[in-house]
Amino acid sequence: MNIENLFDDLEKVKKELWHLIKKVIPRLEELIGGSSSQEIENIKTQLAEQLEAIEAIESQLSSLNQTVSSHESSISSLSNSLSLVNSQVGQISSDLESLESDVQSNTSSISSINSSLSEIESLVEANANAISGANSTIGTLQTSLDQLTTIVNQHSSSILTMGVDIADAVTTANEAQNTANGLNGQITTLSNAVTSNTSKVNALETDVGSLESTTSTLQTSVSELSQSLTTLSQTVSSLEDQIANTSGETVEILYDMDSGDSSINHGWTSGMTGGNYLDADYSQYRKVRIYARLYNANCVQEVSVKNRKYADITLNAASPTPTVLSFLKLQMSLEPYLNRLQVMAYARYAFSTSSGTFTLDFGLTSETFYVYRIEGIK
Repeated sequence: MNIENLFDDLEKVKKELWHLIKKVIPRLEELIGGSSSQEIENIKTQLAEQLEAIEAIESQLSSLNQTVSSHESSISSLSNSLSLVNSQVGQISSDLESLESDVQSNTSSISSINSSLSEIESLVEANANAISGANSTIGTLQTSLDQLTTIVNQHSSSILTMGVDIADAVTTANEAQNTANGLNGQITTLSNAVTSNTSKVNALETDVGSLESTTSTLQTSVSELSQSLTTLSQTVSSLEDQIANTSGETVEILYDMDSGDSSINHGWTSGMTGGNYLDADYSQYRKVRIYARLYNANCVQEVSVKNRKYADITLNAASPTPTVLSFLKLQMSLEPYLNRLQVMAYARYAFSTSSGTFTLDFGLTSETFYVYRIEGIK
């Protein structure tokens, strides 16, 4: 799972969508002569929706990336805790081994003491038998009795001393047992902590599995978006082919002041100004394209020949500043005639930045307001 690769794929898809919206679609509109095309508009809408969907997926990916980073940090912290717990368990195990060695040593000492006690008990039993025999002959064996008494006294002292040693050994054994019980409690606590951390790790593994499933779903969505983009690209290519295969528009030059042909310049080599008109059969054209100079600005405008309500045409342009607005009026005869195009009056509105007002200059003719080319488009 690599979220960075998903971001790269989304960026590529966005760039392709941007290219389609900014480059290909405007080119298609230019090829079809600027007329409205519902299919082109639908494609634009689809591309915009796909771009919004990609941005939404990028936002979801960013959020998932932050969540994954947070879980990875939690897992790392838990791993460190588990390492510390393992280290403590190892230390406790070492302490238990040392205690077991001490217990074994004490057990050996107790075993040795028990063996001595058995020997002493045997001696006591033998002495008791001897005393019993001596009592029958006490009158004659007083000396032997004294010796036996000395021996008994000596062994009694040894028995008392051994009893003290046994008590000390028992105390040591009890202390070792208590220490072992305390260590068992610590081991139980650590075991519970390990169990709790194991549950957390399992929960985190479940969350990671869920994140992987969500990422897989997002990858599928990106693949579907890429497929949709491919389909749209094929549709656009098909439209380009259709436009390329259709016959292009036919353009005829009706007037050009720079032409050396008198049938083209019509004698107006400095441009058509107010009052000049050009008679022709305009009914054979779908529209006319008019090129004009309006003071210090250029204007190119197309006008439909048919289905117009009024004969007048208004050309307009703004100066480079733009603080000057220029207008040039023309008239084209309406149906059913469609036989004359005439240049009319001009007007120029100059804005003063100091006073905040417009100054009007208008009239019928001016050397800075004229039409310099007219084309008929079939």
